Amino acid sequence: MDLSAAGAALGSLKTAFDILKTMAGLRDANLVREKALELQGVIYSAQERALTSQAAQSALVKRIDDLETEITRLKAWDGEKERYELKSLGAGVFAYAPKPGMEGSEPEHKLCANCFQHREKSILQQETRHPGRVVMLVCSACHAELVIAGARTAEVSGMIRRP
Repeated sequence: MDLSAAGAALGSLKTAFDILKTMAGLRDANLVREKALELQGVIYSAQERALTSQAAQSALVKRIDDLETEITRLKAWDGEKERYELKSLGAGVFAYAPKPGMEGSEPEHKLCANCFQHREKSILQQETRHPGRVVMLVCSACHAELVIAGARTAEVSGMIRRP
């Protein structure tokens, strides 16, 4: 919360109280009207400052909620990533797989190393291309293609990106 705005609002309310005390002792109608107008201005100023403080407080509460959500997400990811280890699939090709004993009820699978580094779990799907000559794992998220068996005509096995 913006403490200066809150302090200013309290200062305006004190000024309003002082004006009211002065008005109580006045007998002249013109002076009472002048003080009433002055009082209205001070009250308006105090309301404006209070609304500004409230908006600042709301923004801070939203920011705190966003940060708490992010912390929860990061803690969940830290727990999830501990279940996996980087495995070599041969020919310089790597993917993350569940550690022994950490498979749980999930079927055997491998995760894209690129997506894993970006805190995303993207399961690699096996595809066979070039009528049975190339077996690869494909990431549907980042479109990585990991050749695990065979080779394309002019390419060496490894990671290939789709256009």
